[in-house]
Amino acid sequence: MKTISRIVVPLLLCSILCLFIAPAVFAYDGGICIPDSVTVIEAEAFTDNTSITSVTIPEIITMIGERAFYGCINLKDVYYLGTEEKWDEVTINSGNGPLMRATFHFLTPADPVTLVYAEVNPIEGTISGEMAKAFKARAEELSGGNVRIDLQGSGVMGSESQILSSMLSTSSTIDIARISAAALEQYGCEETNLLTLPYTFSDINHFMAFTESELAQDILNEPQEIGLPIRGLCFGTEGFRHFFFRNAVNSIDDLNGRKIRVANNSTMFDMVSSLNASPIAIPFTELYSALNTGVADGSEQPVANYLSNYFFEVAPHVILDGHVNAVTEIVVSDTCWSKLNSQQQNWVQEAAAYASRLCCEEAEQVEYDSIQQLRQKGVTVVEVADKEPWRTACWPSTQQAVAGQEELYQKVLALQATTSP
Repeated sequence: MKTISRIVVPLLLCSILCLFIAPAVFAYDGGICIPDSVTVIEAEAFTDNTSITSVTIPEIITMIGERAFYGCINLKDVYYLGTEEKWDEVTINSGNGPLMRATFHFLTPADPVTLVYAEVNPIEGTISGEMAKAFKARAEELSGGNVRIDLQGSGVMGSESQILSSMLSTSSTIDIARISAAALEQYGCEETNLLTLPYTFSDINHFMAFTESELAQDILNEPQEIGLPIRGLCFGTEGFRHFFFRNAVNSIDDLNGRKIRVANNSTMFDMVSSLNASPIAIPFTELYSALNTGVADGSEQPVANYLSNYFFEVAPHVILDGHVNAVTEIVVSDTCWSKLNSQQQNWVQEAAAYASRLCCEEAEQVEYDSIQQLRQKGVTVVEVADKEPWRTACWPSTQQAVAGQEELYQKVLALQATTSP
């Protein structure tokens, strides 16, 4: 055995800090925390450092070099972010007596948890459902079943607004949910709302570059920063939204005067008005009938939704302008997050990152497949080679929406350059 005494205790703040520091040793009140990006503590790394009273060591460490802790006479506690059995696998070279004489605190194996994941769409046959399944599979695989995900789809936990409202209360039975980014606007998430503005993302590669950037993590943190009891885990998408109409539309000029049903929010109303069309609010459940009777001349949806709802039967003309990327988020409640230990939190976060990547890839493939099916059904599909006239038309209203956040918005736009050949 490699220890003299062992006390199994919670690792508290010490272990949590270790998970989020930069790849440099973090020091706090006589303690040091080795980053979880380090696998080897080099020889003589802390030789004769008498100020060290404790050290936190991540589970990823495989070797401690000769005399790494030689002369650390005040080292009293070692916090190891793994089990005692895992510590026995670490190679410890000679000259580390102070380390071996310290009191060791091992990670207490957490009890299994089951987290309720709410999704308004069906789990089967939808992009969001596939994202949910990917999240579940990855979380359970990484944790070896220690973290289990209970998927509740098809809106059984309520509408999106009901789900979000429930999660913002402290007594919610919902731990995790997939919501639209636009849903957070009413709760003061102004940064998140930038992602919903027209012609912000040029294509799926631009959006993926954003999701994998530090900027995305900053915006995911916005709910926490403004005091909401939820936190973002990752971004996803339901695909780019396109216009479709009862009658032929071949260019931006053909939208003039058309009555277009959009979601009842200011961003969508401003966009349609900027394109010289007339926005109208009609419940989604009544849209097919409205198109069939001419109450609405057109609407907009991701093409997969357009196909699955049979809108092509009454509005067989699609123009692929991709005005808005239907950005989504997986969010977790603070109540849920606080009941997970740091390792479980890491598993959940890594599962979310995996689901985000799969979602983006799935959305691109689903759009391509849907367009092919629509063409086979006789739907007229018009490509938009140059979106600049559309973007220019909407720019005045976009400028108003980004007022005070111009620098952040430009950073989002600039990520498009990183996707260029």
